[in-house]
Amino acid sequence: MTANMMLAPQTDFLLTVNKATLTVTADNKLFFENGSVFKDFSVSYTGFVLGDTPSTAFGGAIAYGGTAVTATTIGNYVITPSGLTSLNYNITYNNGKLTIESDVQLTDGTIYVKKGSAGKGTSWDDALGEVAEGLKLAYSLNTSTRPDVTKANKIYVAKGTYAPQYSPKDSSNFADEDTDNSFLLVDGVKIYGGFDGSIANESISNRQIQKNKTILDSYNPVTGQKVHHIVIVSNSTGDNEIDGFTIMNGAGGFGSWMGAGATMTIKGKPITQAFGSGIRVHSSNLNIKNCTITGNSSGNQAGAMYITDVSNVSVFNTLFYNNSADHYGASGTSMVISEANVKIYNSTFGDSQNSFQIVTDHVNANLEVYNSIFRYFADPTHNDINKSRGTITVKNSFLPNAETFYSSKGFVLANNIYNVDPGFIDVNANNFALKTSSVVVDKGDNSFYNTAIYHDKDIADDKRVQNNTIDMGCFESKLPQTITASDLTKNYGDSDFVNEAVTVNTGLALTYTKSSNTTVLAIVNGKIHTQNAGTTTITVAVAGNETYAPTEKTFVLTIAKANLTVKANDKTKLANNLAMSNADYDVSYTGFVNGDDRSKLTGSLVYSGNAIGKTEVGIYTDGIMPGGLSSNNYNFIYNAGTLKILPNACINK
Repeated sequence: MTANMMLAPQTDFLLTVNKATLTVTADNKLFFENGSVFKDFSVSYTGFVLGDTPSTAFGGAIAYGGTAVTATTIGNYVITPSGLTSLNYNITYNNGKLTIESDVQLTDGTIYVKKGSAGKGTSWDDALGEVAEGLKLAYSLNTSTRPDVTKANKIYVAKGTYAPQYSPKDSSNFADEDTDNSFLLVDGVKIYGGFDGSIANESISNRQIQKNKTILDSYNPVTGQKVHHIVIVSNSTGDNEIDGFTIMNGAGGFGSWMGAGATMTIKGKPITQAFGSGIRVHSSNLNIKNCTITGNSSGNQAGAMYITDVSNVSVFNTLFYNNSADHYGASGTSMVISEANVKIYNSTFGDSQNSFQIVTDHVNANLEVYNSIFRYFADPTHNDINKSRGTITVKNSFLPNAETFYSSKGFVLANNIYNVDPGFIDVNANNFALKTSSVVVDKGDNSFYNTAIYHDKDIADDKRVQNNTIDMGCFESKLPQTITASDLTKNYGDSDFVNEAVTVNTGLALTYTKSSNTTVLAIVNGKIHTQNAGTTTITVAVAGNETYAPTEKTFVLTIAKANLTVKANDKTKLANNLAMSNADYDVSYTGFVNGDDRSKLTGSLVYSGNAIGKTEVGIYTDGIMPGGLSSNNYNFIYNAGTLKILPNACINK
């Protein structure tokens, strides 16, 4: 160091070392539903520096929160990490997702549901207990990314009543939200009702829909509430189908005149509470087959069904009745179509509210109706189809108004029947089956009905085409049977019998069903058993089958009195100047039937004839004549007896 060099003065400065940023992200987890909660959560770290590790960088302990920590059922749940501290890191937490799936392996993609069961859904013996559980399982399997999963394509449902149990709202994770619950169909999964659930090899083609009624009911017996929509199909463009159900008691919410109440987001689509309480369809494809849709109401329009947002719906063999749209001036008790294509085949519309049953309400609404029937009223000013906008085609169908009512509105019409009673059996009892004399029998067009697609049975499980040409509506009228019967006379006491003169042209079994006078006869083991003489009207019936309609006929049966012979017994006495008293005479009976005896007769025996009062010796041939008896069941034939009065000395000579 030279003499001219000097040391620089020392300067202090402040150095700030900022914390590094560290991201803690909960790892996504997959868990198979087993009734317990998932516990093996973990996290990943991004941002460690200078060789730090979790064991050196943190104070505190990782903790987990969110919906995932208590979840036990199928769904997607949030994993929220927390709990760490650090002197060197600013910690940012990112949520993860817990997916709970089913590990069920299906056979042929079929899920089985039978009311009250507690299985996994792989067979009738291992069935799930609720339709809601079946749909949840289908959702789990069909959204899984696991390569070994068998996807669901159909759900078989056995007889019983099922209510919606889960909310269909996006991100609801199958929560129970009471009146917002619904059966949300899974895209591409068909759902079939009408099964017995205990019959070997039961199939779609041999199930009995009416015998095994499978009901989707809005009413929740636990809460006492009704849901706004029983079935919802949203943003589902696959091959969707609901077949063989009764869909009933939906209660759509109330809205302002053209409003629709509260809105839910379901599969990305806004769906209001008010329209379509039975079935609500948005941006979806749906086939409805062999269903009964009844008792559904909306606080605005579209009581039973609302179809909108570029949907395609076909309805086959389906009955609508007792649906309503309750807002003042509202309409579309059965259906409102808004920007959708709807085709209806062989269906019957029996709603009774003074309002149109179907309304097209969009310029892009297209309705086609084939082989179908709308309820007839003597006041033909309502209850069929109203074209507000869109296009309507009706062919080979029954319409209650005059043809000009429809042609003036721009309907495309062909081969329809107008403005007469179609001939339902009893609309007041909601029996929309057809009389054999109905004007719509054999008036459909077979080309509109493909039995390979729609099945070969009507809604009553009977043969779809009975007489070469299909009928209009969802019920196929059966062929008539003719019973021939003539009046008959039999006798009291005859053995149990059948009237051989009663025949039926089909050869089916005849049954005696009732007697107008049960004191005269009874039906015992299928035969006529006489009980008393008299006259009665017998009803004889023949049950129907899938081809023939049941029928009955009456005939008059007269039970004539039986003949009863009453003979005075011969008597011998010694002359003693005293005549025989009335009490000394007696009789014998021939001809009692049915176990009868003297106790079944009324009156008192009296005697007449030339022997009565005699004391002189002599033979009084046929001199004792009985009489005085009466009976409702016997004609009396009286035979006389002989009195011999002998001298005391020649008795028995």
